[in-house]
Amino acid sequence: MYKQVVELLEEAAISYKQYTHEPILDYETDRKIRERFKLEGVPSKSLFLKDKSNNYYIFVTVEGEKLDSKLMKELVGKRISICSAEE
Repeated sequence: MYKQVVELLEEAAISYKQYTHEPILDYETDRKIRERFKLEGVPSKSLFLKDKSNNYYIFVTVEGEKLDSKLMKELVGKRISICSAEE
């Protein structure tokens, strides 16, 4: 998936900067990483999701908001789950 995202950005001529860091699993780690790299912006979270047909989705929201799985099922038309670390 990483390679596909990079290719998409490059094809669309969208500039980006890559940062390598430990997984961010909570807002405290997010805060520390933002401070370390001097990142600005609205704290957010991204969840990588998939359905049983292996279609992938990214759910992005601001800090403090939760995933409404019932709404996502309504929008996508299928039940979704969070991807594993390997995916």
